[in-house]
Amino acid sequence: MALRFKVEGKDEVVRDIRKVFNKLHDLRPLFESLASDFYKTEKNMIFRSGQNVNGPGKYEDLRPRTKVLKMQSIGRIYPILDWTGRLKKSLSDRGSKDNITTITKRKMTLGTKVPYAKNLFRGTKRMVARPPIIMELLEPRFTRTINTYFSDVVK
Repeated sequence: MALRFKVEGKDEVVRDIRKVFNKLHDLRPLFESLASDFYKTEKNMIFRSGQNVNGPGKYEDLRPRTKVLKMQSIGRIYPILDWTGRLKKSLSDRGSKDNITTITKRKMTLGTKVPYAKNLFRGTKRMVARPPIIMELLEPRFTRTINTYFSDVVK
């Protein structure tokens, strides 16, 4: 027994399916939008409002010895994540030498080459984690962008 279907407007349906497939085959426009939002978020939320210039802000405070070293080194203690500016630049400026941005049709990689970044993310035996990328802040923004993109693709 065979089932047969007759589709009215078959040519239009096939054209629309091809259109959606072509847009989903190359996700670079979506990834560019996500990357742009990532760098804006890092610059505005993490390295500005996420840290306090008068205290530790949302992060656990530095150890007393680290405060002394930082004060001697750069003349201030806070904000915690901003010591040399290298990490901040790598995560908020796509043109930074330490920035990692790779966008292809099917993959996006964003990050930093700054060697001490992983210690801030995970912490060490002597230091608590102070992640400079807060996924809880990015997730709702990324979800909205992705949902909008896919909604527009299927329209």
